[in-house]
Amino acid sequence: MGSKSYNYRFCTTPGEVGSGGLFYKHLDNFKGFAPLPSICLQITVLSLVPHFIHMVLSRFHQPLLVSQILGGILASPWILGYPFIKISDNKSLGITYFIFPKDGFQVVDMLAHFSSMFFIFKVGVQMDPKILKRARWRTFVIGFTCILCSYISGDALSRLLKNDDIPGLKPLTGKYGFRSSTKIVNLFGMTSFPVVAYMLTDLNILNSELGSLAVHLAMVAESLHTGENFWSLLNHLFSGGNPTHGRTVVLLLLGTLIYIFIIVRPAALWIVKNTPEGRPINDVYISLIMISVLLCGLASEYCGLNGTVGAFFLGLAIPDGPPFGSALVHKLRIVTVFFMPLHMGIVGYKTNIYSFHFSYLWRVLLVILGCILGKIIGLLIPAVLLGVSARDSLLLGLIMNFKGIVEVSQLSTWIDARRKNEIFSAANTIMVLTLVVLVAVITPAVKYLYDPSSKYLTYKGRSILQSNENNSDFRVLVCVHTQDDVPRIIRLLEASNPTKLHPLTVYVLHLVELVGRATPLLIAHPLHKRASTSNPTKSERIINVFQRFQNQYQNLVSVHPFSTISPYASMHNDICTMAVDKMTALIIFPFCRQDAVIFVTLFRFYGPASLSSDRVIDYCNESVSIDVERHKLLDDELVDHFRVNAMQDETLMYKEVEVNDVAETIWAVRLDTDWDEYEDLGSIGAMVTSPEYDAKGSILIVHA
Repeated sequence: MGSKSYNYRFCTTPGEVGSGGLFYKHLDNFKGFAPLPSICLQITVLSLVPHFIHMVLSRFHQPLLVSQILGGILASPWILGYPFIKISDNKSLGITYFIFPKDGFQVVDMLAHFSSMFFIFKVGVQMDPKILKRARWRTFVIGFTCILCSYISGDALSRLLKNDDIPGLKPLTGKYGFRSSTKIVNLFGMTSFPVVAYMLTDLNILNSELGSLAVHLAMVAESLHTGENFWSLLNHLFSGGNPTHGRTVVLLLLGTLIYIFIIVRPAALWIVKNTPEGRPINDVYISLIMISVLLCGLASEYCGLNGTVGAFFLGLAIPDGPPFGSALVHKLRIVTVFFMPLHMGIVGYKTNIYSFHFSYLWRVLLVILGCILGKIIGLLIPAVLLGVSARDSLLLGLIMNFKGIVEVSQLSTWIDARRKNEIFSAANTIMVLTLVVLVAVITPAVKYLYDPSSKYLTYKGRSILQSNENNSDFRVLVCVHTQDDVPRIIRLLEASNPTKLHPLTVYVLHLVELVGRATPLLIAHPLHKRASTSNPTKSERIINVFQRFQNQYQNLVSVHPFSTISPYASMHNDICTMAVDKMTALIIFPFCRQDAVIFVTLFRFYGPASLSSDRVIDYCNESVSIDVERHKLLDDELVDHFRVNAMQDETLMYKEVEVNDVAETIWAVRLDTDWDEYEDLGSIGAMVTSPEYDAKGSILIVHA
């Protein structure tokens, strides 16, 4: 038989992206409205509504996640579907029909899932797996028992239900080979490290004693959860699936891990080593890493995993912190502030509050309650036995139940895995609402119950006079922002005139903002270790100056350098903790007017100026001094110059007040209420740091 050849011709119509105009083309058919204007409208609604809600809920210390999910629920067809708009004499449509057409939601949904992959990659970049090496053995014991008890108690209560007793989760049972309630145990039994770190940062307790322990416990829990997921995947592939398919998946997984940790990891370390301090990472390297995120996500999807898994492991291979980690975090900032809130809103949009059925409520809540209580009890008992106070143990149990973007992303993946007619199921609604209530209750509870400043307020610190009377060493904690602060601090320390009877002990704390990583660090620098002469870091240059100061005074001065890497908003915890632990009599802060103007204006309470003001003064009982740098200038010349130039200016007024002592000087200055911008500086200190006061000199402000 002769072979026949067939020629086929396919005719396709290219999709329309832009709009031909609402009133010209789509007045009677909103389903055909173009994707571009639709996605613009959808993103606007899902972004604005949560922000309006957060303006109200933030007064009650609610995190942004609660507002984002509630905003999505308000924008859902179950709420906005009922106000109707009449578009013709015989046709009326709900508002949701205009904003979220039936076939016009896929684009924004896909965009949200795509952005979640890059967000999880950013989370991996900020994580530092090496903190597990620094964790003590009790951390592993507490973390292991906490997660184990949560899974056991949740699974035990779930077995009281009949198999597949939760209809909304039945499709997942057939796909993954698990009981339906097992998915609930997996969701509420897990503890995500990035979620805990983010919530602790939001509460300004990340670098507190409780926050540090919670971060280590969350890392242990994250490691156990990741291992459990991989074990479940391999067990499913080789027990019930095709062995050939299982071997292919394992080979693809191994190839991905080899690419990440054998190729990408050494390359990233080489880039960091060959990038001078202060120089940005080449954009070519950033682009290659972004492409690698797509490749690792693609490999994960081919293996039957979520695309975020490969992206997460790739993030772990990138060194956290500057310069590489901070550069990637900065590039992906738009994902955090713009696209991830969109992802939260979509989960809320898919929540059908009218499917809330009380016959399912007790079944789902029973499993969830078992996971929550099991986690608290499983942490409380071993923590108390290992020396943690009962109050802190209870707070740790609450913190380990924090839920956030990771759990919401996993829940969204499960929703999309179901059949279309079960997307808005009762089980999904109960889990979403329970997650929102859990976060809304735990967050303000932890903020109300835990005050890291309590131990500072009860500590009776030594004052300067007490150090002198006891014939002991004079201990000073020096805080350094930049290298420019060092010379005047050295001059101030030299003025203390250390002697053999009263030697000087200086604890130098270099303050570094937490950028590109999720965990704070407190680093002790040994003085005997010489810094690199070819490319010393900022901390090494600062330490070298203080080391020369110590050598100059030989046995009269002892210097102990440290560096703290933490958010500015909670850096006072590190300062006060060190002041208490080292029993210092004086804390010295350099004050920089320029930094104060920039940070306080743009980021209130998050800059160095806010750090060096009322927080340390309020929390520490030691003497606190703030050093302000100015150079000398004759007063008479300044006054004469001002009077000559202001003679013809009617908007200026010159007033001279005679005073006899310091008390009258302070009283005269306080007559003008404009010197209250920085209360911790006092009236005179605020005056000399103002831009209008152009004199140069040094002033030391002491809070006794």
